[in-house]
Amino acid sequence: MRALVLGPDDVAAPLRQPRPVLQRGQDGAFPFGCAAAGRTPQVAHRGLGDLVVQAVHAAPEPPLRQRRDLADVRRAERGDAGGVGVHGGHRHPAPLRPVRPASALIGELAARGDRVRIPPAELLRQLVYPRRRVHGVPPRCPCRPAPPGPRSAPDPSGSASPGTRRPPASTRAAAAAPGRWRPGQPGSYAGGVSETAEIGARLRQAREARGISQQALADESGISQSFLSRLESGARLLTGRGLLETFAEALGCSVAELTGRPDPVPGALVLSPLSAALSAATWDDVPDVPARPVDELARLAAEANRASADSRYVVASGSLAALLVELHVQAVAGPARDRRAALAALCEACIVTVGIARSLGDYPVALVAGERARAAAARLEDPARAGFASMSTAIVQARIVDRPAALATATTALAALDRADPDADDPVEAEAAGMLHLALAQLNAKARDRDAAFAHLAEAAALAARTGERRTLRYDFGPANTSAWDLSAHAELHLGPQRAEQIVRRRGYLAGLVSLDRRGALEFDLCRCFAQDPDGARDDRALEHLNRAYLAAPERVGNDPLFGPLVDGLERRGRHQNDELLAALKTRVR
Repeated sequence: MRALVLGPDDVAAPLRQPRPVLQRGQDGAFPFGCAAAGRTPQVAHRGLGDLVVQAVHAAPEPPLRQRRDLADVRRAERGDAGGVGVHGGHRHPAPLRPVRPASALIGELAARGDRVRIPPAELLRQLVYPRRRVHGVPPRCPCRPAPPGPRSAPDPSGSASPGTRRPPASTRAAAAAPGRWRPGQPGSYAGGVSETAEIGARLRQAREARGISQQALADESGISQSFLSRLESGARLLTGRGLLETFAEALGCSVAELTGRPDPVPGALVLSPLSAALSAATWDDVPDVPARPVDELARLAAEANRASADSRYVVASGSLAALLVELHVQAVAGPARDRRAALAALCEACIVTVGIARSLGDYPVALVAGERARAAAARLEDPARAGFASMSTAIVQARIVDRPAALATATTALAALDRADPDADDPVEAEAAGMLHLALAQLNAKARDRDAAFAHLAEAAALAARTGERRTLRYDFGPANTSAWDLSAHAELHLGPQRAEQIVRRRGYLAGLVSLDRRGALEFDLCRCFAQDPDGARDDRALEHLNRAYLAAPERVGNDPLFGPLVDGLERRGRHQNDELLAALKTRVR
């Protein structure tokens, strides 16, 4: 799609017209009237005043007489009130400091005859995500160290010029120690600062700011004080998502604060319409739009699920937003004979949305979609679908460091499947129970409860041995996927190298995994396990499996919070031989 060009005729007229909204008159609504007809939907949003922009394939752009930096629009946008955000369509409060609204800025540009060039991705991000809230502490908090300037090593003495922030102690020590890696040394990236060292420095600074001793945090996290010390100094490679989540929970912060990145949402074009669709249609009120036949909508939902299972999120989301709205219409206001089929298709579409939003790091959207899927299954009185939806929701709840809620969600759904028969003609309830056991195994492994994790893995393996390989809703429950989840649990428990050796010794260890998403996940976990070798003897094998994981599922693996730290840690340890493969992986770090 070409860049959108807004001129006087495009901007001034909509500013004088009333904004089209849903029948309830909601602010910031996303009208889907043209989406059902196969056209690109319009986007109405209060953040840009009464401006309505329709995304179309633009004709060749005329010469621009004057360009305006999009940052000006962004700065003005922060002062406008209201807006539909990422949190299920809830409105964000306006800031206290009055700032010139973006509508006034754009209107002034239009009055002067200026043309403003805005890329489509940035435009959609401004329209649907006007002030995306990044989970973490507010600016200037001592828990959030400022990164050093690009390619500039800090002063080993730690002295700082007036107006600059003193670098963390671990960074000063690394710069002063002879023969050790230093920020800004050739071969590093992300502004010359190691991601592993950055995570350690942030972890230490967050701990000290809260007055927590190293021993207390180690006890709370279930690790030794010496292990935590090596993590904080950057001497130990962090390979476990669960440990990162445990630190965040113990310190009362988010994983994003410790990794130094906002929650990664590179796919604004993917997520923005999904967020708007979930806020536009509810069980109590749906838009007055035409809906296609349920059979066609169900087929499209299954196609989106197939694409999502192969980590093709852009393809999967192509018509997903319109599907969500139209399926809501059919499930709530459609013919009575079609409502059950519409609810089943809506549950699948919401499960697809959960997977896409979770993999791209937009956990609030994933939670809203998960709750909508569970509600659809409850209306169907289908415990199997409720189990699948609860399993996906529990994984998201664990990602936002709410393990008690995740355990409760999965345990409650599993209790409703206590009569699941794996020998039935259609063992769908046993599949759902098996996936819930796998989710509970991972949750307990992240909490370092080895006995509970292994007990749930044993239950899942027993069910898988009787059901065989199954593919209901693309969850791929069976012996192959159970083995892959078993490896992930061993990685979280830091028992990875030996278990990984057992996996790769099996000929065709990927044979039972059909979807590229599951293949990429297994290869990524093999990398994590081999990287746990304290001597670094398996680092080349870790790099090889990490490369395979990225090639299989680039959108999923590239957005994993451990991808960058793994690449950086393997480079810093210096035990690898394949420099070309490492260099290729470094170019893929976002």
